[in-house]
Order: sequence, then structure tokens, then C-alpha cells
Amino acid sequence: MSDAPEQIDVVIVGAGPAGLAAAGALLEGGRRVMVVDARHTVGSPLRCGEVARARLFDELGVAPRREWVRQELDAPLGMAVIDRPRVEADVVRLLGERGALIRTGTTVTGVGPCARGERRVQLRSGAARHEVRARLVIAADGVASHVARMAGIDTRLRLDQVVSCLAWRVVETRISEPRKVVLDYLPELRPNYFWVIPSGEGQANVGLGVPGHRGHLLPTLLEHHAARSRHHSGGQLREVIAGAYPSTKPLARPYADSLMVVGTAARLVNALTGEGIWQAAHSGRAAALTYLEAGSAAEARLAGYRRRLDPLYRELHRSLELKRKLTPRGPS
Repeated sequence: MSDAPEQIDVVIVGAGPAGLAAAGALLEGGRRVMVVDARHTVGSPLRCGEVARARLFDELGVAPRREWVRQELDAPLGMAVIDRPRVEADVVRLLGERGALIRTGTTVTGVGPCARGERRVQLRSGAARHEVRARLVIAADGVASHVARMAGIDTRLRLDQVVSCLAWRVVETRISEPRKVVLDYLPELRPNYFWVIPSGEGQANVGLGVPGHRGHLLPTLLEHHAARSRHHSGGQLREVIAGAYPSTKPLARPYADSLMVVGTAARLVNALTGEGIWQAAHSGRAAALTYLEAGSAAEARLAGYRRRLDPLYRELHRSLELKRKLTPRGPS
């Protein structure tokens, strides 16, 4: 990291939809941006489903490409199944061409307190270590964000506040409804579900989620329900996908001095369906626009970020209430 700067406007931690949307908007606003991601290859491995609203590309600030969409869906809000690894890899490349500093294979080992309008961010890439001063840090590092926690926001989650997921990508399969996502809220899985997501001609993402404390049951449950599925038949296993998402209220205050928390790190996921890609990108762009308009990263000036997300927060609170109504009474 010998070419890394000592000081920059914004450090974004996480090159998923939230971080990429924030970076794009900040570059439009003339800010110097560094995007760091622990993965060596952005977009891989895949950790979730790939269902997103068509407005995703508006939030990312890019024109959609045909090769980015695996399957159009017959669903409200212009939903589609995207090729998330390809989208993220391509958008990172485009951001780099526009001047963003991209650092993959890089982890954040420390975030200092805000002092004189900056935070010191410690980075590590292999054996190399580096410190950069940033006017703003954007935590886009996913479930139970370590970056936000290092910066003073408690993002810890109990296991019962997390949904653990396991899925198979299958090819050469027959899908009963190739333009529809199927969610089966089966009795032994409630309040979570088994899903079949069409992912292109003869392809599907077949998986399920359970509360985090039951995660050890995922392989057995997936084999059982996939074998009995009425929504797809046959096929060859191409890829195993594992992940998790928060199933609790969004962060009440996803910002502090010189810090903003976006996407899954801020728990901006639909608890009922697990949808979070568009929500992540929407929050990333909202965070960037708030900072650009505020002209400062002082906590009081960043409060507009939360207000900008009010419609999304209302939607997510409604989904959480509906999910609670599906939760069986008594021990699971």
C-alpha cells in the first residue's frame, strides 16, 4: 500500500451495493474516495440471493447492461434477478476509471475517534500496514459491522436477530414458474422460508433461511426441502452459497461524527423476504448525498441521512411486524 494517500475525503469499507452506490455519488460530487474490501475479488464469493429492484442501477449511478440481469421477473417494482458478482466487479472497475482508489484484499484493523473533523483508519493488506486520515468513514461492511463498532456504534446482534442462509445454484433444472420467486413459509421453517429463485434458462437458486441459533440444521433442512420441492425438479449442483442477514429493527441512529453506516451494516434488510440489495444501494447513495449537501461530517449535519431514509425505515418496520406475526409461539 505504498501508493495509498495519508489523507482522503472518504474511506468506504465494503464494495457491495451500498459502498459502490456511495462511491459513485461522492465521485459525482467531486470528492476523493477510497474503497476498501477484504475480498481479493469483488463480488466473490456470493453470500446471498440476487433479487433486486430495477431502480438498483439508478442508485448505483450506472446504465444497466443486459449481461447484468440473469432473469426478469413478473413482480411489482420491476424486480429482476441480477448477476451480482458481475455487477459488482464491473461497477468497481468503472469507479476506478473515474478516479476512485480501490483497495481489495484489505481489512480495516482500527478506526480512531473523531478528532478535528477526521478519523484515523488503520488498514492492513497482507503484511503491509497503512494509516489514512479521512473526513468521513462509511461502514458498508455487512452484518454486525466491525467498522461501525470500532467507531463507537454498537452493531452487535444476538443469534436470534440473524437469519442464517444456505442455498444451491443448480443448472439443467426444470422450474415450474420461471419468472417468479417462490417463498414457501413451511411450518418447520416459520417465520423464515424455503425459496426457489429462477436465475436464467434452466437455472435456479434453491435455498432456505433459519434463525441463527438453528444454523447447524441448514444442510439437512435444505436437502430435505429441495428433494420435496414442487417448484423445481432435477438439475446439477453448480455452487453452494452461504450467508446471513439481520432480522431486527434498522439502526436507530446510523451515523456519528465523521461516520455513516449503510446497507446491511445498518440492518436495512426486509425481515420478511430477505430483500436487501436495492435497500443497500439506496442507503449508500442517500448517505453520500447527505454528506455532499451538509458540507461537513459533524454528527448534527449528518442527521439528514436518517430523515432521508424515513420511507425505507417505515417499510422495514412493517415487514418486521409481519414477520413477528408468523413467528411460532414457544421454543423453536
